[in-house]
Amino acid sequence: NVIPGSTSPSATAPDPDAVNEFYKKISKMNYEVVIVDSAPGSFSAEEAKHFDEALIITTPEIASARGSETLARLYERYHIRHRLVINRVQYDKYELTQEQIEKIYGDVAYATLPEDPIIKESTAKRVPAFVLNSNSQFSLALQDLSRAYTLRVGQPKSDSTGNFSIGRRLKRLFGFK
Repeated sequence: NVIPGSTSPSATAPDPDAVNEFYKKISKMNYEVVIVDSAPGSFSAEEAKHFDEALIITTPEIASARGSETLARLYERYHIRHRLVINRVQYDKYELTQEQIEKIYGDVAYATLPEDPIIKESTAKRVPAFVLNSNSQFSLALQDLSRAYTLRVGQPKSDSTGNFSIGRRLKRLFGFK
């Protein structure tokens, strides 16, 4: 199930009581995993009690890496487990290395996702990158990240055809065969 948000500039922030009620209802449903994609740290102390874990997404730039450090401290204050994912990695001489980012963050990165032209196409077409090209560098790295989470929560690594189940789920989710 997907509940899409809005990226419209006219979208207003929801009422905090309504958000808290939403999380209470979700927690009573029989979901094994609920993913909330939001701006970094855009939650209240009341909402934080509904979160078990967070992925902190950073890029190999100093401002982003410092932001991940700040966000990690916030999550620790709320007792939310967190892991770091480094996104848009190009391995060029002007970006921070994985080791430098991990030192700033204070722990190892859970995954790295490469910069890939499929992302721009995905954004322009409003179709998930994985659906456009499941063999792109980004999609393969995303599969590795998804596999780590899927296996961790007890889901099978592949379906009966040997295909990674998260890929099939994403395609079904977005209406692709």
